[in-house]
Amino acid sequence: MLFLFPACMKSTPKPEMTAKEIAMPAPREEERVAAQSDDIAPAIAPKVIQTANVSFETDAFNKCRVAVYDVIKKYGGQVTNEKQDKGEYSWRSETTAKVPANKLDSALNALEGIAGVFNEKTVNTEDVTKQYIDMDARMRTQQALEQRYLQLLQKAGTVGDMLEIEEKLSQVRAVIEAAKTNMKQIDDQVAYSTLTINYWQVMKNSSLRRPGFASQAWDSVKDGWDAIVATVLGLIAAWPFIIVAVIIFIFVRRWRKNRRLRKQVASHQ
Repeated sequence: MLFLFPACMKSTPKPEMTAKEIAMPAPREEERVAAQSDDIAPAIAPKVIQTANVSFETDAFNKCRVAVYDVIKKYGGQVTNEKQDKGEYSWRSETTAKVPANKLDSALNALEGIAGVFNEKTVNTEDVTKQYIDMDARMRTQQALEQRYLQLLQKAGTVGDMLEIEEKLSQVRAVIEAAKTNMKQIDDQVAYSTLTINYWQVMKNSSLRRPGFASQAWDSVKDGWDAIVATVLGLIAAWPFIIVAVIIFIFVRRWRKNRRLRKQVASHQ
């Protein structure tokens, strides 16, 4: 019994985390985690963003507007912004819409049917696949680190250790959320192309013809008044030079007058 008692007194202490173990994983550890996440990363399809811009003239603005909206709706798109400008000589519209990328060509063909002929047509593509892959790899690396910190959190022995691990978890999760947000934005831009449609109508009886007599007369009156105002303001701004000129004029006039008087006196003598 005496020999058994010391053996019963022995026990294995529970390991606790030290500040060094809680610190950010070493570069090699992070590379190992990244490599593991790359091994399970799914293949990423090409990510291409398309934008298109068309412009044309119409002879029936309201009818054209209805037709443009119908095309956008027909191909699953949605108008995101519209700006109209109606003046004396023309009525213009700039309509921006989001259209499914796989329906963009069909929508452009339908718009060309409305326009007859495009005055301008541009289609741009931007390949963001590499950028997307980099974001995905960074996100997966941070997600693996998140799991590593969660394991460390379970082994933390003090409140201070727990707080330090939770702070690092917050930093990692912030990076993950930022990557998810940026990737979702790219996914949306890839799935829906931006289509900008500019069209205008030249107003009848007031197109690019020369203005009538009444309009020209009124413009002449305004131009004349503007000229008078500009002259007065110019004189006000030049008052120092005017005063100097007046003084010089008076001096020269008196000098010439005195000179004539002296000549007259000298001739009488």
